[in-house]
Amino acid sequence: MDDDGTLTISGTGRMSDIYEPMWYDWREDIKKVRFSPEVTYIGNNSFKDCVNLTKVFVPESVSEIGDYAFDGCTSLTEATVADGVESIGAGAF
Repeated sequence: MDDDGTLTISGTGRMSDIYEPMWYDWREDIKKVRFSPEVTYIGNNSFKDCVNLTKVFVPESVSEIGDYAFDGCTSLTEATVADGVESIGAGAF
């Protein structure tokens, strides 16, 4: 995560479905999320309870957003979802 609170998700393919991702302890510090263009799936609960997350852009490469991926992100005011997304899970936003 950089100094302005932007978390960049890099790598290729699918993110894991896990309840507490490795950045969970910093969830209150995350303000924006960026994904590399190789990410194809945003895992279940990936950003759950990131209460200060205000902005997210889901790129064209992502075809699916998992269940509760952004649940509890009470400050989220801008979510841009590209046309490549074919499925949005239950309670994703």
